[in-house]
Amino acid sequence: MMDGLRSHPARWVGAGVVLAVCLGGGWWVTRHDPPSAPHTVELTTSSPQVSSPTAPDSLEPTIPTLTSGDSTTASANPTSALEPSTSGGRKGVSDSTASTQPASSSSSIAIPAATAVLTPEQFGARGDGLTDDTAAIRRAMNALKPGNHLVFAAGKTYRHNDVLRVLNGDVVLRGKGTLLGGAEAQSGLIIQAPRVRVDGLRLTTTSTTKRWDAPEQTGITLWNQPGIVITNVTVTKSASAGILVYGSWDFTIADVIVQDTRADAIHMTGASHNGRVLRPVIRRPGDDGVAVVSYGTEQATHHIEVLSPRLDGQVWGRGFTVVGGHDVTYRDVYAQGSAGAGIYVAAESSYQTLGVSRVQFLGGTLIRSNTVQSVQQGAILVHSDKAAAVVEDVHISGVTIRDTANPVNREVGALIAGGGVVRNISFTGIAIHGGTRMPFYASPGIGPITRTGWTKDGKPLR
Repeated sequence: MMDGLRSHPARWVGAGVVLAVCLGGGWWVTRHDPPSAPHTVELTTSSPQVSSPTAPDSLEPTIPTLTSGDSTTASANPTSALEPSTSGGRKGVSDSTASTQPASSSSSIAIPAATAVLTPEQFGARGDGLTDDTAAIRRAMNALKPGNHLVFAAGKTYRHNDVLRVLNGDVVLRGKGTLLGGAEAQSGLIIQAPRVRVDGLRLTTTSTTKRWDAPEQTGITLWNQPGIVITNVTVTKSASAGILVYGSWDFTIADVIVQDTRADAIHMTGASHNGRVLRPVIRRPGDDGVAVVSYGTEQATHHIEVLSPRLDGQVWGRGFTVVGGHDVTYRDVYAQGSAGAGIYVAAESSYQTLGVSRVQFLGGTLIRSNTVQSVQQGAILVHSDKAAAVVEDVHISGVTIRDTANPVNREVGALIAGGGVVRNISFTGIAIHGGTRMPFYASPGIGPITRTGWTKDGKPLR
């Protein structure tokens, strides 16, 4: 969340930015609404505590000790899909039918053949949007065996007034049906089994009154499991984040639409690693669009690849972030109307996040960044304000910046405070059109920083 210059305690939904403003989620502690007026400078907050989804003791997930031997090959691993779009990707992500379609098909991520097909109706579900189908859906999910598919029929709405959990691995949930959370406090779908595939479902909530703070209120949670694949899913109006990845590995999230969430659209944390997020369309999230976050009490989130994310409008937060973590690559990003920075890389004292290393943003377009006028982040911000926390080896290249909101005081910034360290940063091929008077600002004593191939309104910048 951003609150003037203050960063509030948060969990999983982004971490705050200090100095010019702090952005980050209010997860797992409380919700903080966007301010109606600028706030005073305050650069310290308490560190939040993690909680986990409520479940029987025998199912309670724990964060694994992650080593290379822990990884399990996902049921689908589309390596070819990681190449950036030669056409520059989808340039618009409005509500029109054309813009909601994936930039390319996810057909390469094949759905495993079914050994048996089940339906919620076989277990007593009505699918009329009015009847509470929780018990029937749970019976159906618990009946699944490896290789089984559970199909939610198109045109049907399956209301559930309590949390749904997938506890059996190597199964598929698919179909064009809608899962409707009837009680915002218990509206989530939590996957707590390995190699689960979810394809085509719509997930939404009847209504939300505030920003909530746990997986039970998240659209879909991938909780501490390998090989989960989420494809062609739409999450709308979730009470917390849209999709949360916590402690999971070898996961793929592809061709999803996430919109009108109370918190981040897609949030990855808790030492999640070896994951791919491909072609997500994000509209009007309550906080960050796509966030990779590592808190100081946890192991780092790492080896994450994000291809062609599209953000259109934002209530609060940044577009695409790395706030603690290493070996993260974003390609072909597009953000229009981000509340704060479109691209944000940081280590933060307010959330006690880890440092950052080996991060790349390769290509993209940022339009009308920093629309919240109490925030001064510009289009791109690289930052550390945590004592001795290092943000290093960050490469941002081939990004076009257009019409950054005024009166933001810079387009691109590299900032340090409180003993933080930022070094070995390169900005290459940055093309600025319109926007603010100051293309770039770096804090004294920062560096080294390399800037090459910059232009302003088509003219070379030194």
